[in-house]
Amino acid sequence: IKLLQTSSYTITHLHNVKLLQTSSYTFTHLHNAKLLQTSSYTITHLHNVKLLQTSSYTFTHLHNAKLLLTSSYTFTHLHNVKLLLTPSYTFTHLYNVKLLQTSSYTFTHLHNVKLLQTSSYTFTHLHNLKLFRTSSYTFTHLHNVKLLQTSSYTLTHLHNVKLLQTSSYTLTHLHNVKLLLTSSYTFTHLHNVKLLQTSSYTFTHLHNVKL
Repeated sequence: IKLLQTSSYTITHLHNVKLLQTSSYTFTHLHNAKLLQTSSYTITHLHNVKLLQTSSYTFTHLHNAKLLLTSSYTFTHLHNVKLLLTPSYTFTHLYNVKLLQTSSYTFTHLHNVKLLQTSSYTFTHLHNLKLFRTSSYTFTHLHNVKLLQTSSYTLTHLHNVKLLQTSSYTLTHLHNVKLLLTSSYTFTHLHNVKLLQTSSYTFTHLHNVKL
């Protein structure tokens, strides 16, 4: 199906759909859909979707989606999604997501996420996260996190975290943390922490710490 200059769609079980200059869509079970210059989507169960120059999406159960030059997303249960040059995301239950040149994220239950050149994150329940050149993080319940060249962290309930070339941390309830080339820490309830080349610490309730 090809749709041009139209509005107010309800479309179900579509295959190989191309949509141009349209608005107000409700889509379910779409395959190989291409959407250009459109707004106000509600899309569920999409596969291999490419979205260009669009805004105001609500997506659920997306697979292999590529999103370019877009804003104002609400995503749930996404797999293998690549997002470029976009702001204002709300993501839940994401797997294997790569995010480039973006800002203003709220993430929950993320797995295997890579983030580059981004700022203003709020993360909860993250696993195997790698972060580069970022700032202004709020993290809770993180596992196996590696942080490089970052600043202004608030981290709680972290396990197996490695922090390099960073500053301005507030960490609580950390286990097995290694800190290198960092400064300005406030730590509480830490276990098995190793600290190298650092300054300006405030520690309470520490166990098995090497300084």
